[in-house]
Amino acid sequence: MDFAPFFQANLAVQIHVIAALFAAPTGIAIFMMRKGTRRHKMIGRAWFTAMAIIAISSFGIQQIKVWGGFSPLHLLSILTLVTLCTSIVAARHGNIGAHRSSLISLFVGGIGVAGAIAFSRGLLMSRIVFPETGGFLPTPQDLPGGPVAFAFGLALLVVLVTFAFEFRSRKRRSVSARQ
Repeated sequence: MDFAPFFQANLAVQIHVIAALFAAPTGIAIFMMRKGTRRHKMIGRAWFTAMAIIAISSFGIQQIKVWGGFSPLHLLSILTLVTLCTSIVAARHGNIGAHRSSLISLFVGGIGVAGAIAFSRGLLMSRIVFPETGGFLPTPQDLPGGPVAFAFGLALLVVLVTFAFEFRSRKRRSVSARQ
């Protein structure tokens, strides 16, 4: 590992990485804990804040340029901010299913998929973790169909994973309701 690229990166990148490194394990912890408790809400607020910081700081990161200085990941950042707001509104109105689904989608897309993309060749995380090779994942520009096809594939993946989590969650709730 070589942390020099992190320390040489601009402030937006450093803030983005630190918030993401906080949000990933925090999100996993939230999935594992009992929902609706005071602890869930407190840790959820910290995760919410980290995700908002990740989304906002991403606009200062322009390594992948598709449309001017922006990329499909910036669309994900806008979607993240919207999803954060709608998930809180859903929870406050008692629509826990919508709250859960939107935050699962956000975790899968924002932390899982976007986090994996951070390991694309030449990007910061790949230079830190794989300093000799520069990474193992292709950049969105290297993929068949380019960045636009990548963005649609990313959206499809997030939807499919969210449905899988929801199906599993509903199945678990129906089994516990029968007992």
